[in-house]
Amino acid sequence: MHVSFRYYLMLKLISQINGERTLSGIIHILQGRQSVQAIQDCAFFHIQPLYHTFDMLERGHLLSLSDDCLGKGWISQLNGDHEKYALTPSGIDTLSQLADRHSFPQDLKYTENVRMETDFWLKLQLCVQTLSELIHGSHSFLPVSHRAGITEAVRRFIIGSRARRKDLACALYEELYSLLETMPVTEADILCLQLSGYGMPGLTVDQTGSAVKIDTYQSHVFSKAAIRRLLHTVSNIPSDFPTLARLMSKKRNDLSRSAEETYHLIKEGLTFEKLTEQRQLSHGTIEDHIIELTLKIPGFNISSFLPDSVNQMIIKSATRLHTKQLKPIKKELRDQASYFQIRLALAKEAVEREGN
Repeated sequence: MHVSFRYYLMLKLISQINGERTLSGIIHILQGRQSVQAIQDCAFFHIQPLYHTFDMLERGHLLSLSDDCLGKGWISQLNGDHEKYALTPSGIDTLSQLADRHSFPQDLKYTENVRMETDFWLKLQLCVQTLSELIHGSHSFLPVSHRAGITEAVRRFIIGSRARRKDLACALYEELYSLLETMPVTEADILCLQLSGYGMPGLTVDQTGSAVKIDTYQSHVFSKAAIRRLLHTVSNIPSDFPTLARLMSKKRNDLSRSAEETYHLIKEGLTFEKLTEQRQLSHGTIEDHIIELTLKIPGFNISSFLPDSVNQMIIKSATRLHTKQLKPIKKELRDQASYFQIRLALAKEAVEREGN
């Protein structure tokens, strides 16, 4: 089994971030932590497709991988900080060689449904298994998921269908087959291998890597890309996939509930101080909400929080210093800009750059 993909993943992330964030920050991105910092960093360092690609990643696995890269001389610690790394000349050469063999699947870019992808996949797996067992007369089996929300959703899906179970299974099969046909073969194989049925237990994502003889890190990425492609297609044309569309959670915007409440008050014209007073939240929390709105609401107007002259000054400083770290920029600008304004300017710049 080839394991070079994991090195490509690690070196690519370290190359993009270049010592400006810790290894913990990288882990939070891969796990899909719902924090403003993780989401902002994805935009800053152009790694949005990798957000939430390893939601079950254990910290120890990435630490072991970084130690491996360190031992091979591909990365080095910055200023003795065991949490921050940069590529060595040998690491740059190695990444270049690995990039000739590896790349990230294009379908990872479909992150608009990232919050529902795990539940959708669990529901689909359980639905396929349950229908297969039932139409073969089996009413006692070990379900692939024991999560109450998932099992209840699948129960409602099956009971609420007017079609006979066999017809429902056929409809699900036809829709799924038509989608799998459009996928790269390896991605489709990895997805299918995870499905269980009557007398046919599915594999774990790690096991699919062994089955198709690729790095287990790569099997996780391929699996996630395939799920995102499914969700993207079904959510865009649900009328073509009515059975699969029923398994999707009701979509809401990607804002946290608290940030959404702040957004409504901003639209009513409340000032920053009035926002903290009305919401009874700290300055820091309101600042986080405004950063989140900037990253997630297209065209969100930040002029009342960040004058254009200050914004331009911050971006020029960040460009001149070749950094997205707040402290060096703040040190150069001193009292001309607050930490919040620096964060806001960098967030806005990242969004605008992504849109170009």
